[in-house]
Amino acid sequence: MSNIRPIEARDLNALVPLCQEHAEYEGLTFTRSDQVERWDSLFFAPQPHLFGWVVDMAGPLQGYMTATIDTATWAARPFVYLDCLYLAPSIRRQGFGRRMMATLQRFACEHDCKEIQWQTPPDNDLGRAFYHSLRAQELTKSRFTLQVAHDPEFV
Repeated sequence: MSNIRPIEARDLNALVPLCQEHAEYEGLTFTRSDQVERWDSLFFAPQPHLFGWVVDMAGPLQGYMTATIDTATWAARPFVYLDCLYLAPSIRRQGFGRRMMATLQRFACEHDCKEIQWQTPPDNDLGRAFYHSLRAQELTKSRFTLQVAHDPEFV
């Protein structure tokens, strides 16, 4: 029997290869540095900045999901931001994604959040089909990233 449960400190090292697989799936680079130490302080602080769940099947972890609570300026309300949802290929299309999303919906309700937001690459056809099956509304936006230069001259 599989189990979706909150992430625990003992899971952090096992999260690294799952993040690597996730990055490869999305065609991105994952560079291992000191994530485990940083995750420890993010997940397990008195007021956590990151929340997570894993698929634990009494062996290697088979999936993970992480989220944050953010605030939308226009709505002036908190929302849950789904940062990552990854399932190993061997357990896809078996209901784990729906169970993970149900877990996240309960979490949103517990934290008085009326909305969950997330992003996925436009070529993630499997993921997009799954999200559409949940009746999620697809928004058209482009995501940008800017590396912050710690230089007083930068402005």
